[in-house]
Amino acid sequence: MRVIAQSVVAGAVLLVLSHGALAYDFDGTRSGEYLVGDPPDVQLAAGPNHLVELVNSRMRVFLKNPLGEMASTVDLGTLLGCPGPFDPRVRYDAQAQRWYISAARFGSQDSRVCFAVSRTPDPTGPFIQYQFVIDPTVFPDFDTLGYNDDKVIVEFNRVPVEGASPPIAQTGVELWILNKADLLAGGPVRSQSVFPGTFVMPATTLSSNTTLYLENLEETRIVLMSVTGVPGVGGGAVVTTLPTLPFSANFVAPSSPQKNSDNLLYTVGSIRDVVYRNGKMWASATSACTPSGDTQTRCCLRLVELNDNGAGSFSIAQDIEYSQANTYYFYPAIGVDATDALVVGFGASSSTIYPSFYATGRKATEPVNTLHGPTRVAAGQAPYGVNCLLFGMPLCRWGDYFGAAVDPVDSHTIWIAGEYAAYPTPTWSTRIEQVSTN
Repeated sequence: MRVIAQSVVAGAVLLVLSHGALAYDFDGTRSGEYLVGDPPDVQLAAGPNHLVELVNSRMRVFLKNPLGEMASTVDLGTLLGCPGPFDPRVRYDAQAQRWYISAARFGSQDSRVCFAVSRTPDPTGPFIQYQFVIDPTVFPDFDTLGYNDDKVIVEFNRVPVEGASPPIAQTGVELWILNKADLLAGGPVRSQSVFPGTFVMPATTLSSNTTLYLENLEETRIVLMSVTGVPGVGGGAVVTTLPTLPFSANFVAPSSPQKNSDNLLYTVGSIRDVVYRNGKMWASATSACTPSGDTQTRCCLRLVELNDNGAGSFSIAQDIEYSQANTYYFYPAIGVDATDALVVGFGASSSTIYPSFYATGRKATEPVNTLHGPTRVAAGQAPYGVNCLLFGMPLCRWGDYFGAAVDPVDSHTIWIAGEYAAYPTPTWSTRIEQVSTN
């Protein structure tokens, strides 16, 4: 059953979670710095002593103590060995004490997805580079990254390049399954390439599990797959399609207006994050809905929790459509702490709001299908974009996703990173926020 949630937990005015609060925040990367691409594709991961923020073409490392002090800034293409990288992803694997980073590269004779793993828990230290070379007749789009106890998955869409010659290579979704023990050893890595037949996003697995799950929210169903085994060991990795779950959603999200501007924000629908922890799997997406008390379709947040019933069986535990009348919500990034509390960082905009960064969340002990009212993390300061043009319309690129990460040292802390419109126009900036779930 889908429940429309709208500021549903009482008493949450300045608090993200009951008895928990926004703690500390600071600005991350700003447009115009370091020739950063647009949109930024914000990502965030937290390690023992550092925070790593990725945007297109740039990695910035911040200290946690003193909070926000920049430890290093690195050209992402140099770190990955991947000139002109886009769609970056970063994860910190607390079990392995390593950082994983991926991004895509497209060129007429040089298309690839690039991946790097740190040698130590220190992200300012050395990384080992790996390259997945792709036929130049396909464009590697929306790469994603997931891991569990014994493997790492890098996934991307193989989009056909119009007019390419020779004939277009195999298109669709491709998974690269990597032997995690090989990655940690720092040498050659045994791997398998798989075409699953449909898009599924690999989960960030935060509790011990040798099965890595993948999920997608589609308009009429939830698609699930599992990966067991390890490349190069025994029969290798095995990808299994699991039973689908009935579902209903509209992912044709409208573009979002902004205050004092005719330019709209191009806010893309569909899934953005998948997190597995303690037998539960959360997925987040931007969808389209008509909020309560409204008459118009807006961008909304869709948050779905599944129960892992064992033997490849899942069931829907919570299905939340989070919205507000006359407002557009988009790009939910999710973190789940050790108590299964959920924190969501997301964007908001409307004809009366400059593009801003917000947060919400819930404790596992609170009533199902409920979230707290939105808490503003960073207020937009101006409209974004001047004479934007996309698809022949006044559209400005925004997003395409935000970041969230659980702190590996403090299990009651989740970090979120998102984008907001800064002054002067046209400028965007990112904001990094520490959220306490105590």
